[in-house]
Amino acid sequence: MKQISALLFLLCLFVFPNLASASIEDQMAFRQAQPPDLVFKMYPNPLNQGPLHIGCPTDSPKEIYIFNVMGEVVFQIKTQENELNLTHLNTGIYLVRITQDRKTGVQRLVVQ
Repeated sequence: MKQISALLFLLCLFVFPNLASASIEDQMAFRQAQPPDLVFKMYPNPLNQGPLHIGCPTDSPKEIYIFNVMGEVVFQIKTQENELNLTHLNTGIYLVRITQDRKTGVQRLVVQ
């Protein structure tokens, strides 16, 4: 139950970063000022073994952060590669955040 609560808290931080301190108008202005979200593909998911493949719209460099359910960064890299070796990750649920060309996307990753 603690892990689910932590995951929901982390997800809320990404989706509603200023919820506690900003008015609705401020939040709408903030969302309109942000660049469009990055849509990327990630497979296999769940990840059992081997590399994680990431497909982004362009080949430009991307910053990849992987967070555990406690919100800690467990992996960070800036790369143009489309494969990541994540064998060091323990079994669990993670959030993968990728920023490329000033666009950001977040997806859930399950490691078995």
